[in-house]
Amino acid sequence: MTESGVPGALVKFTLDHHLKTWEFLLAINVLLLILGCFLEVAGALLLVMPILAPALLPLGINPIHFAIIFTHNLEIALVHPPVGLNLYVLSTVSDAPIGEVIRGILPFIILLLIVLGTITYVPDLSLWLPNLVYGGR
Repeated sequence: MTESGVPGALVKFTLDHHLKTWEFLLAINVLLLILGCFLEVAGALLLVMPILAPALLPLGINPIHFAIIFTHNLEIALVHPPVGLNLYVLSTVSDAPIGEVIRGILPFIILLLIVLGTITYVPDLSLWLPNLVYGGR
């Protein structure tokens, strides 16, 4: 993907279409939530991160903030169907059918989505500690 120029084309697309940072982050969150339905965490990370990384700095997105957003998206992927690996682990450990586990996890998925929106659009929440440790912005 990198050698084919896809990351450069993505940067060009976002700049040519004057995407705002919040629009780009919303699109990435939706993309990662959809990919999380079908891919495991490592696969999504290896597939998507090299494509998105070059677009961060031109849009003014802090790479640490983006890594936290990306990680939280992949955490949500671990608990939502159909590939949510943690659902199957919980089903096996609790001897509960997968349908019951999914019904039990729904309130937590809603909470995780609220947290995702918060950390996506309030970067100071996820950057206060790195700023404290490394100084500056």
